[in-house]
Amino acid sequence: EGFQSLILELIEPNAKQLDALQFVCNSGLSSKSSNTLTTLLHSSACPRSLDMVGGLSCFSPVGSCDESVLLRHRTDVNQRLINLSLVFCGLDDAITTKLFRGLEANRTLERLELDFNNIT
Repeated sequence: EGFQSLILELIEPNAKQLDALQFVCNSGLSSKSSNTLTTLLHSSACPRSLDMVGGLSCFSPVGSCDESVLLRHRTDVNQRLINLSLVFCGLDDAITTKLFRGLEANRTLERLELDFNNIT
């Protein structure tokens, strides 16, 4: 799988540090892709900016990875991520509540974009 190969290269000890990772409107994400992304987010190679705009398949109950990678990820221990864009990801109140709980102890996130979701 191409996504997994890319992430595994990024977390190699001598790999160049990415400042931003953007995979906009990528409907090909699977639960395997989500686990791979979790590995990146837990690593010291985590980018400072993560853009998942239009990532409906990761957040929609009918999507291929209905338990969001970002909700499984301990956002409170991440020390690199400062920008997170979840625009048009199908987020609802229940998902955003879980997301906010995970962010309560986060001290690095400076910008969170949640436009065009199903939040009331």
